[in-house]
Amino acid sequence: MKKIDANIVLRYLLDDHAELSPKAKSIIDQNVVEVPIEVLCEVVFVLTGHYSADRLSVSTELQRFFEQTNCTIPHKETILRGIACFGK
Repeated sequence: MKKIDANIVLRYLLDDHAELSPKAKSIIDQNVVEVPIEVLCEVVFVLTGHYSADRLSVSTELQRFFEQTNCTIPHKETILRGIACFGK
């Protein structure tokens, strides 16, 4: 199983780069990949800090991301509950 970094997750979520976003989508859609907890923290930091996304939007998008992709994360159920709490 491959581990992915925050750049891949961000390009996938944001779909904001003509070359890199399709590559990120391909990596995530065609493989079972792991998102380390540290990477998830970095994604949240970038989305809320640099992109000024609100907590509810970040929570909603990350929950959707983990439910609709083949991405795994350690302690998935606990992390998803934490993401939901983050959005409240």
